Amino acid sequence: MLAETHGDVYLAHFGVPIGVCEIPPGKWLQFELEGSPVFVRHRMAGEGSDTGESMSEAQSPTEVLESNVLIALSGICPHAGCRVTPGVIKSNGFLCPCHGSEFDVHGQVVKGPAKENLARVPHQISEAGLVFHRK
Repeated sequence: MLAETHGDVYLAHFGVPIGVCEIPPGKWLQFELEGSPVFVRHRMAGEGSDTGESMSEAQSPTEVLESNVLIALSGICPHAGCRVTPGVIKSNGFLCPCHGSEFDVHGQVVKGPAKENLARVPHQISEAGLVFHRK
């Protein structure tokens, strides 16, 4: 599901890059990146951004566009390192099966014991599709 080009990782299906329009709005796409689960979600119209930033506060207009179209989150709970499960709680967010932490669709903690949000996975939207940069 991943293809490499010049050190970057492209989300692909049978070697063909996947674009934003190929991920149904409101749905999670899961894959492994460097051995860790990653969840990508195409936001639904009117869902809004979770950053709370206006365009002037963000680093670039491209960053604002990307944050409003897609969200890419680590599937590892920051509390104890367990893999989270998407879509099993009422908010369509994530549940950590180890200690019961809950996260909303933006990866923000709703219920502890986790004190930190799910980590963001840096990505870009390019003509070639979705690009994830190696750490």
